[in-house]
Amino acid sequence: MRSRLALIFTLLVCFGASAYLNVTQGERAKHDTQQLQAQLTKLQEQARLKRLTDPASTPSPSPSPAEVAGEGSVNIAFYGVHITVTDPIIDIVYGPVKDGTYQVAGFATQTLLAKYPNCKAGALGELVRYKVGVWHGSQPPIKTIGEYNYYYKSPAFTCVTDKPGRDAVASAIAALKNQALPTLSQ
Repeated sequence: MRSRLALIFTLLVCFGASAYLNVTQGERAKHDTQQLQAQLTKLQEQARLKRLTDPASTPSPSPSPAEVAGEGSVNIAFYGVHITVTDPIIDIVYGPVKDGTYQVAGFATQTLLAKYPNCKAGALGELVRYKVGVWHGSQPPIKTIGEYNYYYKSPAFTCVTDKPGRDAVASAIAALKNQALPTLSQ
């Protein structure tokens, strides 16, 4: 009888200890979850503020819808110009890229960025702007708008290594140079 009582008492103590541990671990897990959620919220807010204050961190903006299906217009805000885009670069984006001492518009597409994360701004080349009379290169400007000449500069890096990626980049570069950039206007 005594051994049964001792066994029951031991089981009750173990049950009580287990219940206590479960409650304290549950509270600790809830507290840890709240702290992680607060850190995540803080990091998301920091990332949002960085995107607002440092446009080089993300290529933007996306093309805006146009009146013609399969065609869009991309406003390159820091130059005050825009281009008209069609397939295969309807989803073209740009971001400021440092080129020596100048800030230029580096191009990529959302499709390339999704498949090849290294295809960031500049992967398809850059739009460079110089005051008329400043450029000393051998190529003629794409366009002269106001007091500025606009030039296309080939990509300085390769963002893909596989054949389908190289073909997609080559096709996008050709579309940018031959279709979109000639439409450059204010």
